[in-house]
Amino acid sequence: MNKKGFTLVEVLVALVIAVLVVGSAMALIGGVYQSRYRLDRRMKAIPVLDAAAQAIFRDPSLVHEDSIVLKELPGSPVVYVVATRVNDGEIASSVALYRVKLRYEDSEIEFSVVSSEE
Repeated sequence: MNKKGFTLVEVLVALVIAVLVVGSAMALIGGVYQSRYRLDRRMKAIPVLDAAAQAIFRDPSLVHEDSIVLKELPGSPVVYVVATRVNDGEIASSVALYRVKLRYEDSEIEFSVVSSEE
C-alpha cells in the first residue's frame, strides 16, 4: 500500500503537541511580564518608603501615627506605620525602642527607632 499524506491520528497527535508547546511558551511569557510588573511597582515604592523612614528618623514621634502623608512627593502618597514597642524602659524612663514597619502598596520595610513615650 502506497501512503500519500498523514492519517487522522497523526494529525491529532501533532496538533496536541503544538498546542502544548504554544501554551507553555505563552505561560512562560506571561510569567515574565507579571514578574516585570511586580518589580516595577516595588522599584517605585522603595523611594517612597525611604522618604517615610527619613521622616520618622527626623521626627521619631511619628511612630505613634497610623500613617504618614508625604506631601513633598508627587501625589502625596500615604505610608502606613505599624510600630511595636520592644523594650520596657530599659534605655531610659522617658524613651522607648520601637520596631517600625512601613507599608506602601505591596512593599514594606522594617527598622528600629528610639522615640519618646506616647
